[in-house]
Amino acid sequence: MFVAVARLEYHVPHARSLKAKRHVVRKLIDKTRARFKVSVNEVDHQDLWQRTAIGVAVVGKDGDHVEHMLSEIMRFLDNQHLATPLGRLSEIIAFGEDDSARLGDLAGCEPGGGFAMGSDSLRSPDRDPPRHAEDGGEDHG
Repeated sequence: MFVAVARLEYHVPHARSLKAKRHVVRKLIDKTRARFKVSVNEVDHQDLWQRTAIGVAVVGKDGDHVEHMLSEIMRFLDNQHLATPLGRLSEIIAFGEDDSARLGDLAGCEPGGGFAMGSDSLRSPDRDPPRHAEDGGEDHG
């Protein structure tokens, strides 16, 4: 498994308020999520009017693929012309053959513990019980 992460710094020259900057950042984030189906969010400078840092993460089974995806995402964001690129930092992390053991090590618990896996992945079993269609609740992700 490979994880590509990037921190992208931008200047938002036309923003004259936090609200105006948030509008630009939201557009960049929403367009990136819709096109690439990746994890993306503002990660720094939330209190500055004309600066932002956007974090992006891509996960896949092929290192070349995640590297290519990250390059495409950075090019896509730059080509939106909503903000001026200031800098970027990226890294590709390779996880070994025994991913389940490594995941358990990272979570500080036994593999498969801590969070429910499967269709209800990333839900804490203590706080967010799984919802099933037969219970009348819909699970949208």
